[in-house]
This record gives sequence, C-alpha cells and structure tokens, in this order.
Amino acid sequence: MRAVLFDFGGVITEPLGSVLGALATTAGADPAEFAALLLGASDAEDHPWNRLERGEIAFAELCDWARAEGDRRGWRLDLAPAVDHLAALPFRPAVLDRAAELRRRGLRTAVVTNSFAEVTAMWRTRVDIDGLFDTVVDSCEVGVRKPDPGIYRLTLERLGGIDPGDAVLLDDFEVNLAGARAIGLHTILVGPDAGAALDELERLIESDDDLRPTVVS
Repeated sequence: MRAVLFDFGGVITEPLGSVLGALATTAGADPAEFAALLLGASDAEDHPWNRLERGEIAFAELCDWARAEGDRRGWRLDLAPAVDHLAALPFRPAVLDRAAELRRRGLRTAVVTNSFAEVTAMWRTRVDIDGLFDTVVDSCEVGVRKPDPGIYRLTLERLGGIDPGDAVLLDDFEVNLAGARAIGLHTILVGPDAGAALDELERLIESDDDLRPTVVS
C-alpha cells in the first residue's frame, strides 16, 4: 500500500446527516424526500447538485432551483444556511492525526472530495488541508465528481502515478467506493465509528496477504 485517499465531509468531518436533517426540519419537509430532491441520483449528470459540485453552476443558482422546487411541495426551502452548517461540521481529530502519521511513515495521502467553492473555502480557514495532505482534489475545481473513476485516476496521477491496486479510499458513501473499485482501488466504508475504519486501514497497510477491497460499516 503506497497511498491513502480520504473523503472530506463525513470522513475527515463528522457525518453529513445532521446538516440534511436540520435543513429538512427548517423547510418543513420529510427528511427522506428532502434528501432525494436535493441530492438526486449520483449518476444524474444534469441534477443541479451534481452540476454545482462540478463547478458548472453557482451556489446561488442551486438556491433558486431549490426554492422553486420547495414551493411546488409546500416547503419553505432556503439552502443559504447550508454553507454555514457544512462549514461548522466538527472535525475528527483521529482521522487528521492518522493522515499526518501516514505521511511520516512514507505513504502518499490525498483528499478527494465532492464539494463546492463556498464550503471548501470555509473548510480551508479551519484546517490546513493543503499542508496536511500531498494533494487535494476538489470536484468543483477539476470538473469531475465521485463516483466517476476519472477523479480517482487524476488523484493517483497527482500522487506520482500510483497504481490503483496500491491505494485505498476511505469514503462514507458506498456509491463512491464502487466507482473507486471499478478501477482497482481498495476501499473502506466509513460509518459513525471512524475508529473501526482506521483500524481496518492499518490492517490493510500492514498485511502481507493478497488484499481485496474491504468495507467496514
């Protein structure tokens, strides 16, 4: 194992569910219906959220779309507070500490995140992710988002052309892991207990066995 790729929201930070829940409650919406509207399908290329994370539209445009869709459903849907909610998510110190340790041990590290400019800018005011990791690949800056395998290939290229079989991705969405496995990366699904994922990561790094993609819930 030569490289470790970390998602940001939900891996380096605590889970994102609290943000969606807060926005749904304020809107007067069913949380499941709200999440389905806002996020859409990961492979729905034209969905506004996916376009936002590829840097194709501005956050203000997403807010206008969401407000109109909310009105049609009888919701009071204002996404403007989403930036503050996302930016305020608590970090997981154990994950940041492990990432720093991995670099000291000679492994290459990267952040691979689906995000948009306003949130990424605020995260960077709270933690020096560019200094902590060898590279940061942000979907809105490179025009491609997870689970598209292209974002993982780009990350591995930036890390010096590392083979997918020599790298592992930690992410909190199975669909993103599936895109990584499609090109041969090892994977770990990060759940509420980040410690379990970090333990599995260490097992992968230290193992001399034939490694296979792994999921930890």
